[in-house]
Amino acid sequence: MVSAKGISSELPIGQLIPAFRLPAANRPTLLGPWDYKQRKNLVLFFFHGGRCPSCHQRLTGLIARYAEFRELEAEVLAISPERIETLRGLAAELASPFPLLADAQGEVFHRYLRWPENEVPPTALFIADRWGELVAHMVAQEADKLLPEKEVRAWLQFIEIQCPECHLPEWPEER
Repeated sequence: MVSAKGISSELPIGQLIPAFRLPAANRPTLLGPWDYKQRKNLVLFFFHGGRCPSCHQRLTGLIARYAEFRELEAEVLAISPERIETLRGLAAELASPFPLLADAQGEVFHRYLRWPENEVPPTALFIADRWGELVAHMVAQEADKLLPEKEVRAWLQFIEIQCPECHLPEWPEER
């Protein structure tokens, strides 16, 4: 997906998402997608940081709907280029139930996203199934331009009905 400003993700739908391990601001360990492999679908939210109003609002929305994500066998990993100390304050302020991961060197951002040099990294949402296969993604300069939580949950519902022997037998009622 490419935007008008030249920001994009070169990760193709249907491929495995890149593995990584980053320090978590609100967990005592390094975390990454493979920590949830075969157990949880994933929503990866790449955000600017806590001082970005649209990122802060998106984090608040994800936190408010977190129980619904859990019901859909999903985990949210929020990834920021801020330092771990800054993210610890944000995690405490928001009482985030999901991990806030610090990518201070920008290595994970660069594995997942492309953007013009000398510009702020974009925000993005990546949705992967429990085996790490990328199902959907969206990249935008600001977090308020990304898929709304309702659509993210719809993608997670879609993932769950892909295997009727394992998961939901039919498309659930809209909430």
